[in-house]
Formats: sequence, structure tokens, C-alpha cells
Amino acid sequence: MGGLNVYTYYFFNQVSASPSDAPDSLLDAGGKSGSAEYWYGGNTASWTFSLDNYYKLLAQTNSTGIITINYGYARYGTSANPVATAAHLAADWVRYDKGRTKFWEIGNESYGNWEAGYRIDVTQNKDGQPEIIT
Repeated sequence: MGGLNVYTYYFFNQVSASPSDAPDSLLDAGGKSGSAEYWYGGNTASWTFSLDNYYKLLAQTNSTGIITINYGYARYGTSANPVATAAHLAADWVRYDKGRTKFWEIGNESYGNWEAGYRIDVTQNKDGQPEIIT
């Protein structure tokens, strides 16, 4: 295949710009850098499924739903304390949800070498996390 990897990750509370500490690129399992692209829950363009449309769907179908918190961001975020930054973002989402979603998951297969945060650029990480998650 040979092309540059592209990774897409979700920020529920953003409209069109990623958080200031989200890197422009991420590493794959082999250490190859790929462009990081972010998806936004606040995007209400007609071509996308916004977070508010998710909540409308739950209400219309009398469903409980499940949300996965972006655990990997606690590793690849470039703030001084990416764990606290990711936890704050997750807590904001829980507050925004107001009990509308029954099931919550912290990370999804975070151990997997295909997930963002499995391998991080330690030169951008400021809290001393290891390069590879174990």
C-alpha cells in the first residue's frame, strides 16, 4: 500500500477545530508518522451525524446507547498533563450527556497496536509516559 497513514479521532465538544494540544500527526505501531484528522460532534453540517443527532436518535428509538471515551488522548495529547486533559474532556462529556446514555466505555481496545496512543512520540509527550503502551 505504501501511502501515508491517516488517523481520525473524535472530539465531542468541538465544532471545527481540534483542541490546541492535539498533535498534527500520530505514530502507528511501527513508528511511522501519519496525519491526524479529527471528527467533531459539534459539526452540524447536513452531511454529518452530529452529537445532538445521536441524542435525538436515542430519544426517537427509545434506545440507551453507548459512548466510548477517548482514552488514547491521555497518551497522545501534548499538554503538560495529557491524562488530566483527557479526563477533563471526558467529564465534560458526562455532564453534557445528562444521563441520556446508559453505557460508557473508557477506551476501546486501547491495548491494540492499531489504536492512537499505543505508540506515542515521546518528544512531544510532557509527562514521561512510555513510548509503547503495555
